[in-house]
Amino acid sequence: MLFLSYTGFTVMAYVNYIRLKKATYLLRCTDKSILDIALEIGYDSHEGFIKSFKKNYEMSPSEYRNKNKNQIMLERKKYYA
Repeated sequence: MLFLSYTGFTVMAYVNYIRLKKATYLLRCTDKSILDIALEIGYDSHEGFIKSFKKNYEMSPSEYRNKNKNQIMLERKKYYA
């Protein structure tokens, strides 16, 4: 209950949130396969990762990658310009 009151998440929901946050970074900034990303962030299967990702982001990991692939580079260019 203490964790929930501080974070607004259950422990497992928070772990999943952190995993998916890392996945969004990897999708934007690497060319790793979706399966490799799923395994790297702790999912046992490609399917489980896709289901969880869609539930949280309302799009598949590949759709997310296509929409956001170069976002980090654009942000860096703005910062250093």
